[in-house]
Amino acid sequence: MLNLVKAELYKYSKRSFIYKLLIALIGLIALMMLGINFFDGQGITREIIIGSFGMTFNFILMIVMVFAVVFLDDYREGTYKNIIVSNLTRTEIYLGKFIAQIILAFICMIICIIALIIALMFLPSDGMSISLLSNIINRFLCSIPLYIAGISIANLLAITIKRGIIYLIYYLVIGNIGGIVWIMETFVWKKFNILNNILLTTLLSNVGSINTSNITLLFSVLGGIIYTVIFTSIGIFIFNRQEIK
Repeated sequence: MLNLVKAELYKYSKRSFIYKLLIALIGLIALMMLGINFFDGQGITREIIIGSFGMTFNFILMIVMVFAVVFLDDYREGTYKNIIVSNLTRTEIYLGKFIAQIILAFICMIICIIALIIALMFLPSDGMSISLLSNIINRFLCSIPLYIAGISIANLLAITIKRGIIYLIYYLVIGNIGGIVWIMETFVWKKFNILNNILLTTLLSNVGSINTSNITLLFSVLGGIIYTVIFTSIGIFIFNRQEIK
């Protein structure tokens, strides 16, 4: 399985996907800085930007779906047969690709964090940036299991639908699940509002809050792990019984 992980990482190091993604993300960071300077953002310090970073946590959840391309590419190129005839089981293939996705996501995350820190250096500071940065990094680390859960959901969609339309479906489901729960709560059964507490978007919003308690952070981490285990298990179950053409 380790060889499969290495092979996937090598494959995507030679493809434009990861580089286009990084250019887009770093470009967004650059646009943010240009926007602040263009509108002459007097009074906007690096502490203000750091403090509001938690508001982007749900946006990041939408971005992680792009890593489903690791599964989709083999469906599009018809190369799964070549992998399946190897000595690896289908479970090992699924987990190997999943691990490769997580590593690719971490690489992107680290590069973007470095780019963001460099960009913040061009803003004035009121001397509180270190403590705020420590707080946001702690909360961001707690959000990682939730992003991995998002990847596991995208993977399940990828192996089930096998088409690029999964990106739209993922966006519609993740982005509107809160509204769906509200409709169910309003017109079906009020107890459905309990589901709001365990939605990925709700858990990420809780982590993103600067006043989040340690208990809330722990609950969100456990929620991400549970989501990942459930959706990865379902994905492996389907993948093992799927006819590969």
